Amino acid sequence: SGPFVLTEPNEVDDAISITPDQVNRILGFLRGVFTYVVVDCGGPLSGCNMAIFESSDMILFTTALSLPALKNSKRYLTAMERKGLRKDRLKLIVNRYLPKADIQVKDAEKVLGHTVFQTIPNDYLDVVNSINKGMPVVKFSPGSGVSKAILNLAEMVAKH
Repeated sequence: SGPFVLTEPNEVDDAISITPDQVNRILGFLRGVFTYVVVDCGGPLSGCNMAIFESSDMILFTTALSLPALKNSKRYLTAMERKGLRKDRLKLIVNRYLPKADIQVKDAEKVLGHTVFQTIPNDYLDVVNSINKGMPVVKFSPGSGVSKAILNLAEMVAKH
C-alpha cells in the first residue's frame, strides 16, 4: 500500500564495497517484483552509478534555475551523452521552481539542450516539514503546489 525503500548501508565505509555487478543483480531482482523501481543517485559517472544509469528505462535529471546549478548540470549532461547515455531516456526536472525568477525555464532549456519535462515548485516549508515528520509531502500537504507537481510527474512517468 505504498513504496518500499531499500536504504543505503548504515556505515559509510560499507558502501565502498558495493560493486556494479551487485547493483545490476539487485535491480534485476527488484524489476521482477515491482512495476517501478526508483533509484535516487548522483555523483560520478562511473561504477555503481553507471550501472544504474545504463540499466534505466528513464533518467529523471534534476536541476534548479540558478547559474551554478545550470553550469554543473551542463557539464554532467555533456558527460552523460559522451558516455553513451541516450538523450531520449533523460527527462529534465526543474526543482524549487519560482516562476518569477531571473532565469526562466526557456533559458535552462536553451543552455542545457533539453526540454523541461516537469517543474516542481519551491514550497520549502511544506517540504521540510514533511521531511521532519517522516511523511511524504503528498500526504502531509496534499493540496500544495509541490504535491500536485509530484503527482503529475508520477502520472507522466507512468505513461512513458
